[in-house]
Amino acid sequence: MEGEELQKVLQFILNEGACLQEGIPKAQLDGEDFDLRVVVIYGEPAFTIVRLSSGPITNLHLGGRRVDAQSCRERIPRRAWLDALDHATEAAKLYQAAVVGVDVLFERGYLRDYVLELNAFGDFFPDFRREDGLTTTGYEIQE
Repeated sequence: MEGEELQKVLQFILNEGACLQEGIPKAQLDGEDFDLRVVVIYGEPAFTIVRLSSGPITNLHLGGRRVDAQSCRERIPRRAWLDALDHATEAAKLYQAAVVGVDVLFERGYLRDYVLELNAFGDFFPDFRREDGLTTTGYEIQE
C-alpha cells in the first residue's frame, strides 16, 4: 500500500485518536536496549533503575529486567549521565508532587537523552534497594 491509499488509511487511524511516536534507537548495554527510571523524590534524583531488554520495550512488567545501575553508569559518559538526571529532575518539577518516576532514554552514542514519560506512582520497585540499603519508601519516610 502506498500513495493516496496509504494516506487514507493513516488519516482514518489518526481520526480514531491514535498518536504517532518517533522511534529513537536506544543506547545499548551488551547488545541490548536500555533506559532509566529516575525516581525523583522531593526534587532530587534519589534512585535510578536501569531497565534492559532484548527488544525496544524495557518496562519491567512487559519483560524488561533490572540491571545494576553502577555498572551501567560506569559505561556512560559522565556528562551524558548528569544531563539525563538534570532533565529528569526538571521534568519532575512539572508535576508538583513529592515523588515522580521519570523514564529517560539515551540515544545510541549518548549525544542526547530524552524524557519519555512521567509516572505519578513511579516509585514502586519491590525488592529494590540503593547501594546504601534504602528502598524508595524508606527514603521517602526518612526525608
